[in-house]
Amino acid sequence: MLNKEELERYSRQILLFGRNAQDRLKESTVFVIGAGGLGNACLPYLVGSGIGTIVLFDDDIVERHNLSRQVCFQESHIGQKKAEVLANILQQQNPYCKVIAKARKFQLEDVNSLPNCDAVLEGSDDISTKFLINKLAFQKKIPTWIGGLGPVQGHLIPVLPNQKNSACYQCIFEKEPQSEIPTCATDGILSPMVGVFGSLMAYETVAYLAGTITEFPITILEKEQIRSLNIRPASHCPFHKNHNSDSRRNG
Repeated sequence: MLNKEELERYSRQILLFGRNAQDRLKESTVFVIGAGGLGNACLPYLVGSGIGTIVLFDDDIVERHNLSRQVCFQESHIGQKKAEVLANILQQQNPYCKVIAKARKFQLEDVNSLPNCDAVLEGSDDISTKFLINKLAFQKKIPTWIGGLGPVQGHLIPVLPNQKNSACYQCIFEKEPQSEIPTCATDGILSPMVGVFGSLMAYETVAYLAGTITEFPITILEKEQIRSLNIRPASHCPFHKNHNSDSRRNG
């Protein structure tokens, strides 16, 4: 139930999609994996939009090179745990949102908490975690957004229970690479890119939970162009085998 202050705080959103949708946002719980660039960009908008509970996972500490793109952090935060610092900042931003900091990587035992979760946003720089989250999205039927960034490219892949005709993370990236892949630490990154994709993660999550939009394309930034693509599931993907078989039978 929204109080008077919350009604005033969210008044512009309520004008857009109504009181019931805002109530749904307040009742929602979102898991966010990663308090780095994408987390810094999407979390203030999730909190500002009125998501009721956010559980934030990250095992890293703030370093000086983070400050150019992870814009919630300041010099005074260097050496502190990212998840705890960011949770404190977000809690001050919106006291009506509960932000729970888990200063560690997302682990298999955390799966037991997923039934209480309404959406997962994966924005870490760990490939194994991305594959795990993609798998759990199907197993637990939880709406999930997986974001990734390179030096001058990026992608956002929605994995939604009702979007069986759309490719998932494992459709695009068939298996975990055996060799090291380029990272911000090795190849650099253009700082504003994290803002573009982090904001998009927040927009799609809020729109989905509010019930205003239920299907989203894959978004890719490549060769200085942003494209929205509707990519069909890959035949090799283990999570779409049943769907692919049904499609062939009905085709």
